[in-house]
Amino acid sequence: MLAWPPPEWLIEHWLPKGTMSGLYGPPGAGKSMLALDWALSVSTGRPWLDHPVQQGYALYIAAEGHSGQAKRARAWLQKAALTATAVPNFGFVKERIAITEASEDYDVLFSRLEEEVQRVPTFVIIDTLARSIDGDENISVDMVRFLNAAERWCEEYGATVLVIHHGNAAGVRERGHTAFKGTVGALLKLGPVQKHKDILCLHTDKQRDAIEAPDVGLKTEVVEGTDSVVLVAADLPDAHERGHGLSPPMRKVDMLTYLGGHPEGLRFDIWEVGCQVPHTTFVRRVRRLLEEDCIYKKEGRYYASPSTVDVAALSAV
Repeated sequence: MLAWPPPEWLIEHWLPKGTMSGLYGPPGAGKSMLALDWALSVSTGRPWLDHPVQQGYALYIAAEGHSGQAKRARAWLQKAALTATAVPNFGFVKERIAITEASEDYDVLFSRLEEEVQRVPTFVIIDTLARSIDGDENISVDMVRFLNAAERWCEEYGATVLVIHHGNAAGVRERGHTAFKGTVGALLKLGPVQKHKDILCLHTDKQRDAIEAPDVGLKTEVVEGTDSVVLVAADLPDAHERGHGLSPPMRKVDMLTYLGGHPEGLRFDIWEVGCQVPHTTFVRRVRRLLEEDCIYKKEGRYYASPSTVDVAALSAV
């Protein structure tokens, strides 16, 4: 075991090579723009914000809208002073494909890469999980089925897979079943800084085999002669000037909303981790929710009581 080689990077400090990673955040935060930036950086071998990149073939599966990606790519090329012929290592899929082991379309994609394109992907982006999963992202069986199928790129080609995902309603974690965070090698969060909405913060929630990188600030910059923007580096404000991180702390109503999104119920520890509320506060709020009959406990799991929640009253807590 000690003789095994150390982990390698596709994009140093951010995306480990040959594993599946996740990128999540609120709608409109720039997740697809960042993913395209990474894909074009890998295709050309250009460093991303001074982070070394391993060059290779990048495949972008755009299951959730693709109309804006063309002008973004054009702006990226102009900013980099490159032409389209300088990016031969790039593939784009604009159809929605069910990523599951039983999907014929998914099998066809692999066959076309091998027989027509004759390229082995180094980097595969799935945008988004919600539009590619064959089932319900809140159900463990469906989530695991999706993750196993997405990891096929890693197993067959040694590719790095990036799954773009949405954040939950409170903005404190990724949406859906916790199997997602447990499976990916790295989990990254992109979102606006609370008191500086024009600045985005790229934050590492999880880095399984390496030290987590410091937060990085990003902002959009209009590229002259185009009707689009690119992401460039930005200075992050000091911690005391940012407000409460990327989003406000989760309230009691948000805890209830999160629980309601898991009809199969949650164990206390899983619910607590998902909400990211201080332990003492979490215990106190759970006790209150039980007293108010907003939730109930059965066989070691907590459930939201159907049609009994006065959301307006809870919002004031």
